[in-house]
Amino acid sequence: MRSPPRTTRLHCPAKTTSARIIALFSRPLESKEKYLFEGKIWIDAQDFAIVKIAGHPAKKPSFWINRADFVRQYQRIDGFWLPFRDETSVEVKIYGRRVFTVDHQQ
Repeated sequence: MRSPPRTTRLHCPAKTTSARIIALFSRPLESKEKYLFEGKIWIDAQDFAIVKIAGHPAKKPSFWINRADFVRQYQRIDGFWLPFRDETSVEVKIYGRRVFTVDHQQ
């Protein structure tokens, strides 16, 4: 297995959502490996916590799957950032598009 590069280039345009400033990161893919994903990560500017991750696997997970997209959202509860919602959308060759959603509750 190849080790990750020592330096990672991230694209970070400024973005504002609600009352807090959020930093949005995206990383250009240099290789398509099994456990990498291509997408964006939203970071809370005050807590430096991950607010949202959205993307798709760098490499197709299976012959049967044309595309798989995911979105994971976090929420702050009593000072801790916990999973709020996971949504995965998969385009399967025979069955078409399917969406799987998990809403985490307190």
